[in-house]
Amino acid sequence: MAPATHTDQIDGFRPQYHGPTYALLAVWCALVWYLSSRPDPGDTVGILIDLPDYVLHGAEFAAGGFLAARAFSHLRVPPAWLTAFTFCVVFGVLDEWHQSFVPGRCADLADVLADGVGALIGIATQFLATRATAS
Repeated sequence: MAPATHTDQIDGFRPQYHGPTYALLAVWCALVWYLSSRPDPGDTVGILIDLPDYVLHGAEFAAGGFLAARAFSHLRVPPAWLTAFTFCVVFGVLDEWHQSFVPGRCADLADVLADGVGALIGIATQFLATRATAS
């Protein structure tokens, strides 16, 4: 049997180098976690964005969904999009739980829903961008 090459699929895993995308995903997670630990994230970054909370959560997790879909794009079993979505929703739930311990913040199921919708938008965007560049 010939040795596996970088294009061979082995047990649902396509070997590729994804270190930078995992690093970007980790930076995104750390930034979200840090901002969630602040009583007023707008004061922390010095910018007040006057948009509904669900829009901000959706945009934040669209970025996370895009990064997660790219980072997990080498997976075939389970599908990369499902892994990315699960990662983002679990992270969103943990982030809301974390916020429940921050003075002036609270956990909200609507925020988790907005996180999930945003993640799906980011995952779809990454999928479409990958398909467009592959054509």
